[in-house]
Amino acid sequence: MNLKHILYPIACLIFVIAFAACNSDNEYSVDSEKSPEGRITSFTISARPFTKMDSLTYPAMSKTKFTINNRTGFEIFNNDSLPVKTDIRTLKVDLKYASNIHAKTDLVYPKDSTDYPSEWNETDSVKFFQVKGSDIWYPQFKVMAPNNSERLYYVTFNIHKQDPDSINWEHMKDFSLKRVGDTKVILSADKTSFIAYTLNGGKVYKYTSPVMNPQWTEYTTNLPNTVDVKSLHATDKFFVMITTDQKAYTSPIADGENWTPQGNYNIKYVVGVLPEIVNNRANPLNEFLITVDNGGELLFAKTSDFKEADTNIALQSWPSNKVMDGFPIKGHSAMPKVISSSETYLMTIAGKDTRKNKNEQLVTKPWVIKNISLGNKAENKPAQLDIMGGKSYDQIPYKAGITAFWYDDKIQAISSDSLSLYTSLSGDLWEKASAKQKLKEGTTDQNGMEKMNMPSVVIDKDNYMWVFGGISNAEEINPTYSQKVWKGRIHRLGFKRK
Repeated sequence: MNLKHILYPIACLIFVIAFAACNSDNEYSVDSEKSPEGRITSFTISARPFTKMDSLTYPAMSKTKFTINNRTGFEIFNNDSLPVKTDIRTLKVDLKYASNIHAKTDLVYPKDSTDYPSEWNETDSVKFFQVKGSDIWYPQFKVMAPNNSERLYYVTFNIHKQDPDSINWEHMKDFSLKRVGDTKVILSADKTSFIAYTLNGGKVYKYTSPVMNPQWTEYTTNLPNTVDVKSLHATDKFFVMITTDQKAYTSPIADGENWTPQGNYNIKYVVGVLPEIVNNRANPLNEFLITVDNGGELLFAKTSDFKEADTNIALQSWPSNKVMDGFPIKGHSAMPKVISSSETYLMTIAGKDTRKNKNEQLVTKPWVIKNISLGNKAENKPAQLDIMGGKSYDQIPYKAGITAFWYDDKIQAISSDSLSLYTSLSGDLWEKASAKQKLKEGTTDQNGMEKMNMPSVVIDKDNYMWVFGGISNAEEINPTYSQKVWKGRIHRLGFKRK
């Protein structure tokens, strides 16, 4: 047999083996000079508390997971930080290795550290300390394998510098609007700009500002002075606002200065944007639920462009499409509430029933709206909705209004009569948020927030809550409008993992 016919397949086999070894996806790469028996695969800690603070922070230690980098650098660190004020002193350390066969593990301290032993029997507690002004911790763990190869592991303890569930509120530069009145602020679709509308001196002005380093630019609009700026909604195509004489005005999303009246019906208010109908595979983008005045009778209707209003709606839990008593007509907060991957509701919080016979009655229960099916005009088939009222709540003190919004996977609310945040999962059972999340109190405008009625709250792409303005004395005939802007975030929502 020809020799080259034998050598060729052998060479190919060697190449394949070498290529596979170089491209191994194994978590651990083994140096040819280091035995795998000298590899740490598990690192856990525990400690006995010495102080009251230790009793609060130490229980988290045994649950803390450590990542071990056996590829480069031989690092041991915790991705999820230990509680704030955790004092790392003397800890019980439990190590596990890739093999039960390893020579020994020594503790490595700085050469000038005479009070710390280097030899370790792997059962005694270990004294840790951090080099002042640095991220370096001692001891390091030197693992020696049976072939006398060594691995030196560096341990890093990540500890929260701030309570992860607390909020530090920061007073930002004031609105500095040339004219200020009743105002609403929203975030642009690309989340890079704030858009504000304010009614002042009988005119409506538009303001825009970048989110980073806010600087406000003023624009005039042709909106009438009867417009309610709090009714502002934005879709991916247009802005819409409602006037007190029951007209809808829209403007292209790229404009916002030139507005056009729409429709020949009497629109009372916008309830909110309806969620898509998942089961029917329909996606009614920008479909709104509105209320319309039909000869003194208030009806639910749908619209997608505000040029027409479709009142042909069947309500599952109600005999007609008449707006039921206690439903908010204006001043409410509306937001989507996700029940499951296939069910999303529109939820309203607070607001007022402003029908004449209600004398601006405060609404004290949530309402949820489910979009069940689209209508068919050709077949005179009504659209189907389900509108359900929740339980009345009395946990939030308010005389004027509530601003509610979705944040940290729950409903949050700012009351006109409190500097506390209130949270809820359902909308009808509320609890006061922890004191460490309370709106900032202070003795001056600069270092403390004041109780505000219906401020605008915007959540930016970095999970910061921006609280804009509001009315500081809503019960007076001539209200005072605030230009204060505050910014805060629950710390853990800003943490970046290593």
